[in-house]
Amino acid sequence: MMAALLAAALSLPLLAEDDAAAGGRAVIKQDIQIKGASGGPAMGLPAPGADRAVVDEVVGSLKIMSQEHSARAGSVQVPGGEKLSRPFPDAPYLVFSPRAVTAPYDLWTFEVIEGRLETLMRQDGTGKVMEPIGWDGAGPAGDDAVRVGKTYFFRFTGRRGPESFVLTSEPVTLKSLALKEYLGGTRLEVANAELFDGAKLKKGAADYLRVMADRLRRVQSQDAYKLQLYQAQPDAPLAKRRAAALVKWLADALLVNAARIQVTRLTTGARGDVTACLLPADRGDTFGAQ
Repeated sequence: MMAALLAAALSLPLLAEDDAAAGGRAVIKQDIQIKGASGGPAMGLPAPGADRAVVDEVVGSLKIMSQEHSARAGSVQVPGGEKLSRPFPDAPYLVFSPRAVTAPYDLWTFEVIEGRLETLMRQDGTGKVMEPIGWDGAGPAGDDAVRVGKTYFFRFTGRRGPESFVLTSEPVTLKSLALKEYLGGTRLEVANAELFDGAKLKKGAADYLRVMADRLRRVQSQDAYKLQLYQAQPDAPLAKRRAAALVKWLADALLVNAARIQVTRLTTGARGDVTACLLPADRGDTFGAQ
């Protein structure tokens, strides 16, 4: 009986709308609410709580915070990088400035690393670094380890308790360099790739040869101006033509007889594929003066 009454009641608005459409009469609408005598069965809703993904994220963050953590490694530009790009830079070739560090530390390590990840120099200390640390090109045994054509960078590690940080410089590839020799002389070395295109001098070779000529011009001795050309095959025709090109350019620049320009051809050996200009000791100390 109740079901029949409910069906009849729900059909009233529909009938009224049909009559209105047929005769144009106004439609009477009435809201009908039906209430049960007693509450219905309980619905199976989950208890209030956080979503599983939220719980996993919180737990993961707690794990991270419970672990020992270190500062992220940073990268700083090598101080004096502009100096290394000019012809024949002298030592120090890499310099770490303590002003680059803002994080606290009690222990530190400074390392110079060659491109093959070989450590050429390491220095350890305690407390804060107060003065810049420079690399003069020496290797582990104190010998000259720096080479033209090689890539180098430094790594500074600071530690304080379980925390640490690392600063690394941008890698620097030396196209040329100036080396102080043990007896007081100076070697100006430049990669042959910067000087020669086959047997001929490159257009940019003059940037290096002009500096050599200027330094040789200061030599007061009447001895020969000495250069060394390091080649894989020093007796091959290519090496001889390259040596002749050097002699002609320098003789013209110095306005001297070509016989005074002495170029010794040597195998690459430890120095690599380079050309070296040898300056005597009495003028070595003036190199780099402005």
